[in-house]
Amino acid sequence: MIEIVERLAVEYAASRVIYGELAESIVRVVKDLAKDGSVDLFHTESRAKDIESFKRKLERPEKAGKYKKLKDVTDLCGVRFVVLYQKDVDAICKIIEDNFIIDRANSIDKNSASDPDKFGYLSVHLIVSHIENRVRLPDFRKYEGMKAEIQVRTVLQHAWAVIDRQLRYKNDSDIPLPVKRKLYRVSALLEGADEDLSEVEKSVGNLRRSYAAGVSEGQLAVAINMESLDVYIQNSRDVERIEQAARLAGIVVEVRDRYDPKDEIKYNRLLSLIKSAGISNIDELNNVLNNLIEKPDYILRKFLHNANNKPIKLSIYALIRVLLYFSSDKKVRSIAKRSGGYVGSTLKAINATLGSIDIG
Repeated sequence: MIEIVERLAVEYAASRVIYGELAESIVRVVKDLAKDGSVDLFHTESRAKDIESFKRKLERPEKAGKYKKLKDVTDLCGVRFVVLYQKDVDAICKIIEDNFIIDRANSIDKNSASDPDKFGYLSVHLIVSHIENRVRLPDFRKYEGMKAEIQVRTVLQHAWAVIDRQLRYKNDSDIPLPVKRKLYRVSALLEGADEDLSEVEKSVGNLRRSYAAGVSEGQLAVAINMESLDVYIQNSRDVERIEQAARLAGIVVEVRDRYDPKDEIKYNRLLSLIKSAGISNIDELNNVLNNLIEKPDYILRKFLHNANNKPIKLSIYALIRVLLYFSSDKKVRSIAKRSGGYVGSTLKAINATLGSIDIG
């Protein structure tokens, strides 16, 4: 056995770099597929097993005689995908199963664990290889026949696993009873929180669908909040009309997508302005936008002219904020002037436009 371990260790040392590259290639492929499928990856990790860890694995009594050649070892490199919700675990696993060869015999779904103390160990472990069509490509040819382990888990499962590793208790028998009781209690709390977060996410999704259906049917008497405002912006024909008017005027409008946390500042400025103006529901906001003293395309052409016709790029959130300066509602107009958030050349162009049209 010692001879086999040493021989395989030498072989692995010679190919460890390529196993690290294999793991990185899997991350790239899954990231691209997840992005196309609108699945959020919270965190990713990839690594090739270190040589000492590899040797210890082979020296375990239960592994004696199991490995004859290097490719018999299926976890020489590993990838971990951490996601927010259980539905994302399912989505990433589906992406992997549809786009990789799965070694079912060596893959494990630890999410089916029934023991009450196993939360920290829950995750899906898939042993994968690149599909045939992919390894025909020059950049992937060197990975033909090589396997990697992919682990998929939620943020809270990952957090607990990290804490568990820090405690370094390898077996239940090693854990003092008072500590074991506390660990089980924390594990149960985290598992409950994981399930509750998934339920909250489902509820938010249902709420957004309900708002979207209402907007499409003209039912706008909905209180303004983060979700209702975003759904209105994404689905309203009136907002689409404003967006088209901006483009006709020569303003570049950033591509609309679902609210992204990266756009939080722009979004929150609009939400804050709307609430400061006393607009409490979507119907009121829709009326304000529909009752501009001039047509949006006229206002925006004037605005662009007063900006010296320099290229202007605005998000839809910023565009609505600009138009609120020109509302026929004096209160909205006054609040926009005080709290619209524009300064410098943009504010100068807004003021010049206000002075060149009759708002009343």
